[in-house]
Amino acid sequence: NKFKREALIKLHARALQISNEILILLKSGYADGANARWRSLHELAVISFFLLDNNNDVSKRYLEHVIVKNFKEAEDYRKYCKKLGYLPIERKEFNKIKKEKENICRKYRDSFQKDYGWIPSSILLNRNFRALERHVRIDKLRPLYNLSCDSVHGGAKGFYRLGLIDDYQNKMLLTGASNYGLADPLQNTAISLLDITICLLNLEPDFESITQMQIMMNYPSEIGIKAVSVQKQIEKEESLVIRKKSLY
Repeated sequence: NKFKREALIKLHARALQISNEILILLKSGYADGANARWRSLHELAVISFFLLDNNNDVSKRYLEHVIVKNFKEAEDYRKYCKKLGYLPIERKEFNKIKKEKENICRKYRDSFQKDYGWIPSSILLNRNFRALERHVRIDKLRPLYNLSCDSVHGGAKGFYRLGLIDDYQNKMLLTGASNYGLADPLQNTAISLLDITICLLNLEPDFESITQMQIMMNYPSEIGIKAVSVQKQIEKEESLVIRKKSLY
C-alpha cells in the first residue's frame, strides 16, 4: 500500500492545514470565508474515501495525475507569460513537461488527460466530482457543498451571507466580521476532518487506532449541538435589537 499510504498521509496533512485556516477565519468572525475553505476539505474527504476503498494502483494514478496538471499549467503560462511581463518558460523545459505528460497518458490511456482521468473508468464511468461523491456515499452533504461554492464563485447567489440573519439579508451588505453564522462551517469542518482522519487510521487499523476513532466520532455531534445553541442565542439577541429599533 505504498502509494495509498502516501496519498492518504498527504491528504490528511493538507486537511489539517485547511482546518487551521478555517479556525482562524471562524475566530475572526468570517463565516462565509470559513465555509468556502470547508469546500476544499469536503473534496479531500471524498477523495480519501475513494482511495481507501480501492487498490494501491488507483492511489498511484491519483498521485501521478499531477503530471497532466503540470502540463496544462505550463501551456497556460506559455500562452500568457508575455502579457504578464514574466520570463517565458524555456523550450527544453516545456518539451520535458510535455513528454512526461505524453508518457503517462500512454501508460494509462483511459482518457487519463481529463481532469478526473485518474479515476479508472472500470470503477466509475461518469468521472466527475458529483459522481465521486455518490460513489463514496457522502453526497448527502451536496446542499452544503453548493452553498460553499456560492461563496467561491462570482454568481449572484454569492450575495447570500452566512454572517447575516435572514431578516437582514436584503437590507444590509456585510463587508466585515460577524458573530453570526459560524455554526455551519464549524460543524462541517468537524465532520470532514473526522472523515479524512478515519480514512488514514483505517489504512492499517489496530486496537489503538480503533479506540481513537470511537472517541473522535463523538466530537462532531457535540460540536454541532453547542455551535447551534450559541447561534440561536445570538439570533434571539439580534431579533430583540431589531424589534427595539422598530419601536423608535
